[in-house]
Amino acid sequence: MLEGKDENPDAVRLTTVHASKGLEYPHVFLVGVEEGIMPHRGNPDADADVPVDTGRIEEERRLMYVAITRAQRSLHLNWCKKRKRARETVVCEPSRFIPEMLLDDAPPPTEEEAPMSPKDRMARLKELLQKPA
Repeated sequence: MLEGKDENPDAVRLTTVHASKGLEYPHVFLVGVEEGIMPHRGNPDADADVPVDTGRIEEERRLMYVAITRAQRSLHLNWCKKRKRARETVVCEPSRFIPEMLLDDAPPPTEEEAPMSPKDRMARLKELLQKPA
């Protein structure tokens, strides 16, 4: 979104976690919630045997908290099983922060929050297109 332009409430806004501090959005999609990205790997040339800087991990954990608390109605997390880096395919692991969210302990979604089947989603889209503006 460009500064100084009229804000469209139906627009998608892309932002960094840092820039989202203090803001809220109806729906938040966090992309790349995997080890090496969130938390960030730090120095990619560092030896794998070197212990992880716990201070850096704590800062990344705080950033993750900022990110997930920006969502007003829904939060969607995304991570890859594999990704290409410098022409190599690397296997990815979900972020260590995901289990800390205790999502398995969350109450089940209400009927309104439950995911829709593709058939129901298409019917809903058709219904929306039929409504007069």
